[in-house]
Amino acid sequence: MKYILNIFLFVSFCSLQSCLFDSYSKSINSKYLLSAIDGDENMSLCYITKDNYMIAVVDRTVFAVGYNNNFIIVKQHPKGNKEYTNYFVIPLITNISEFPSDNIYGPMNIDEFEKLKIKLDIKNLDFTIVYKKLEENSFIRQN
Repeated sequence: MKYILNIFLFVSFCSLQSCLFDSYSKSINSKYLLSAIDGDENMSLCYITKDNYMIAVVDRTVFAVGYNNNFIIVKQHPKGNKEYTNYFVIPLITNISEFPSDNIYGPMNIDEFEKLKIKLDIKNLDFTIVYKKLEENSFIRQN
C-alpha cells in the first residue's frame, strides 16, 4: 500500500510540475535543439554538450529554423521585439570556433544573410520550422 501511495505522490508531483513550468523542446539534430522554458517567447536554439548541458547559441526569441546536414539557419526577433529580425547561420561541417556560442554567423540583417548564403553556397535550404505566434500574432506550432 505504501508503494502505491509513493507512486501516486510521484505522479502527482510530476503533473503539478508540468503545470508550473511551461517548457517545450524540439530536436534539430544530435547537437542542437530548440528550447522554450517558461513560455514560447523564450524560444532559443541550444547546443547540447557531451555532458548533456544546454548552451543557448541563439537567444530568445527564435521563431523560424531550417536545417540540413551542412547548416542550420535561424530567424530571431531579439528579446521578442518584432520590429527587428536577425538571421543566423550555424555551419555543421566546418567549425568557426571550438566554442559552440562562437561557431555561428550572426546576427545579420536580411541582406547580409543572403550574401552569406551565396558565399557559403547554401542552396535549397528553407525555414521549415516556423512558429507563427512568435513571428506574428497567432500561434501555430508546425512540426
